[in-house]
Amino acid sequence: MEAAFNSDYDRLLIVLERHSNQLSVIAYNAIFDLINSEEDEDNLDSKIQSILAALISDIYKAVHSLYSDWYVSAFGFLSSVGTAQLNAILEGSINSAITDRITDIVPKISETIKEIPKESISTDKLAKEVSKKLSERLSVTEVGGAAGTSISATATALFPTSELYKRWISVGDERVRATHLDASRRKPIRESQLYRVGNSFMRFPVDPKAFGGNVAAEVIRCRCRSLVLPLTNGNALNAFLLRP
Repeated sequence: MEAAFNSDYDRLLIVLERHSNQLSVIAYNAIFDLINSEEDEDNLDSKIQSILAALISDIYKAVHSLYSDWYVSAFGFLSSVGTAQLNAILEGSINSAITDRITDIVPKISETIKEIPKESISTDKLAKEVSKKLSERLSVTEVGGAAGTSISATATALFPTSELYKRWISVGDERVRATHLDASRRKPIRESQLYRVGNSFMRFPVDPKAFGGNVAAEVIRCRCRSLVLPLTNGNALNAFLLRP
């Protein structure tokens, strides 16, 4: 069952990273065109942040659409929450997550863009090279964080928080960081608790709100995922959640 979970998760991840990368390339190219157009600096900053905000929103909505539907199709049979109620809860949850992420990350990305030497993006060829590098980094990070956000939001919409537990799952190959392997060997914790990964704390892998220790070392290029399920008597998936 864990192999099937990882396979489905990876299938969605590949599709969404590719889609998000394409969106990011378009956004960065538009931003570099603006920078090279010699627009007024105050007006330029506003336009850059507007493009980035739209990008983050589009990525989160795309990720949420696929991962939420997948989670419901896989585990929704355990819940008594109706479709209309679920959709209403999730709409509020994902919109709130998008707002939080835009508020946190857009100013940081904007500042990073300002630090790029103008001569590095002065031609279409140079701009496309920089855009490609930045887009690859952004798409992996944002899709990973959005996936964890969506699964957590969907699980808490379907089930009482008091019943929900989560387990850290690594992909299990030689590239997995030792701290992530350690996290995957621990017992499940309540959904409301934080994973401890090395000296960092997070709600799920690639958590955009992770804190403590060297967060970047634990988050960047992480391929782990969080399994969130209710733990109740008679739950056929208890063995999956509690697997040693």
